Amino acid sequence: TYGRFTESCPMKNMKFHYESSFMSELYPDAKISKNSISRLLLELGRDRESIVDFFKEFNREDDKIIFDGTDLISNSRNMDYPKLSKTKKGGFDFVINTMFVFSVKSQLPIYYRLLPGNIKDVKSFKLSLLESDITDALIVLDKGFYSETNINSLESEGLDFLISLRRTSTLIDYTSFETAAKDSLNGFFKYDGKIIWHQTIETEKGMVHTFLNDELKAEESKDYLNRIETHPEKYSIEGFHQNVKKFGTLSILSNTDNSAKKIYEFYKNRNQVELMIDAFKNLVSADSSYMQNEFSLEAWMFINYIALHWYYVLLKKLKSSKLNNKFSPMDLIKFLKEVKKVKLNGRWFDAEVTAKNIEIINRLNIPIT
Repeated sequence: TYGRFTESCPMKNMKFHYESSFMSELYPDAKISKNSISRLLLELGRDRESIVDFFKEFNREDDKIIFDGTDLISNSRNMDYPKLSKTKKGGFDFVINTMFVFSVKSQLPIYYRLLPGNIKDVKSFKLSLLESDITDALIVLDKGFYSETNINSLESEGLDFLISLRRTSTLIDYTSFETAAKDSLNGFFKYDGKIIWHQTIETEKGMVHTFLNDELKAEESKDYLNRIETHPEKYSIEGFHQNVKKFGTLSILSNTDNSAKKIYEFYKNRNQVELMIDAFKNLVSADSSYMQNEFSLEAWMFINYIALHWYYVLLKKLKSSKLNNKFSPMDLIKFLKEVKKVKLNGRWFDAEVTAKNIEIINRLNIPIT
C-alpha cells in the first residue's frame, strides 16, 4: 500500500522503492520480491471474509451511505470478471465493475465489491448490504440509475433510496416555478451559503422534492441566451421561454420521510463519492488492472482500497488543520517525501528539512521522524 500510495508503482517495482526508502531499515525482513508479492496476493485474495471484517470496523450507527460504481479496465482474459462493455468514457473495452460505498458520517470509503463487467443491476445493492452488515442504509443514486425496473427493484428489496430525476421527467410538476413569485413553494433553506427554495409533491413512485437555486438559474439563463446568438440552429427565444421554468432546478425522488433539506444534503454528499472514484483512478492510479486471476485481483483491489483510505485520512487531517485550501493529500506526500535520514559513520541522522516542511508537520501533528 505504501508503494501504491506514494509512488503509484506497479507490483514489479515495489522492491526498488522499498530498498530506496528507510522502510527497508524499519522492516528489514519484509518479503518484497516479485514472487513473494505474487504469493501474498493469492493468499490475501482468497480471504474475502477477513477483508469484509476489516470493512465492518468502520460501520457507524445511523449512517447514510452512498453507493456508486465504476469500471476498471482489465488486461486479463483468464478470468470470468472482465466482460466487453461500454465504459464510463464512452468506448467499449473489457471491464470489471466495482461497487463502492461511501460513508456520509465518517467521510470515508467503507466498502467495495467486485462484479462482472456486464452486471449493472441495483439488486447487487442488497447483497452488498448483507455482506457488509451495513444497516439503516439510504442509497443515494444519480439519474442514470432511474428506470421503472430499478425503482420497483429497490422497493421490492425494501431499500430506502433517493434518486435524482432528469428535468424532462413527467413526475416533476413545474407549475409553481413558472413565475418569479415563491408563495406557492414550501419554503427555503440555506446550503453552502446559498438560498435553496423547495417544493415537495407526492406521486405514485414516492415523494418528489424539487429544489431551486436562483443563482444557478441566472447562470443557466445567461448561458442559454448566449447560445441563441452562437448556435441559432439549435437554440431559440421560444425554446428559452419553454425551458426557463426548469433552469436552476434539481428534482429528487425518494421513498423516505426525510425533510427536503436533509434530502438535498444527502444528495449533495454524492459528489464526495465521485471525487473518491476520481482519486482512486487518477491519484492511486488504479484505473486498470493486469491481475491474471480473481484472487490476485481481489487482493490488488484491497491494497488500493487501503491507499484510498489513507488518502481520506490525510484529507481529514488537512481539513481539521485548515490546510486543505493550500495542499491536497498528494501535495502533502510530496513534501513529506523530502524528509530524509542519512547514515553517517554507521549511525542514522535526520537530514535537514525546510522550514515549510517543519511547519506542515507541526500543524498536522504527524510524528514522521
